[in-house]
Amino acid sequence: MRPSEMNTVVFRLLPPVFAVLLAACGQSGVAPEQAAAYSAEAVRLFAQGCVAHGGNAQRTAAWARQHNLQPLSAEAVKKLPAGMMEPDAQAVWQTERNGAVFYLSTAPASCSVKTAVADEAAARRDVVAMAEQGGEGAAARFRSENSVSSPFPFRQLVYTRLDSGSSEEILLTANTSPSGHVPAQLALHLSRRPLGLNPVVNP
Repeated sequence: MRPSEMNTVVFRLLPPVFAVLLAACGQSGVAPEQAAAYSAEAVRLFAQGCVAHGGNAQRTAAWARQHNLQPLSAEAVKKLPAGMMEPDAQAVWQTERNGAVFYLSTAPASCSVKTAVADEAAARRDVVAMAEQGGEGAAARFRSENSVSSPFPFRQLVYTRLDSGSSEEILLTANTSPSGHVPAQLALHLSRRPLGLNPVVNP
């Protein structure tokens, strides 16, 4: 994806600036080591709640119930900061760990984890370590990296996993931003796609 194309996509996906600024209130003032801890917790939640189940919504829901994550009603989801949740999210859970709130959600053939505050460098390091661990019957490899600087700094890291004999690949995407003017400084996304398709920017 060319930088100009990515800028267009990011502008389309990001909420209006004023809505984002309102959503970002209260995100500042977190110590770097605490932000790194939030990043590690988000990646751990993503690995356990999404990656371990291969994007299967039923298995993720069962895992969320087993670990006492709080399901959010459709009305509660509407009250989340603008841009925090995908429009096609079918089920959303919330959990508070280490003083931060994390959101786990499932949509058709996808699963996501988001948190408002994270350390970008720590998050990317943890995502790479998780992705390259792979899993039984699966291989992980680097797919792409993209970045833009406007309207806010934004970086995307994509890894792929391929189950033996599968006609689909699993995309593991980490969207990160150090900006305090975005609803989620770390958004982790798993999706299943037919082999051969290029990755796209996920919200």
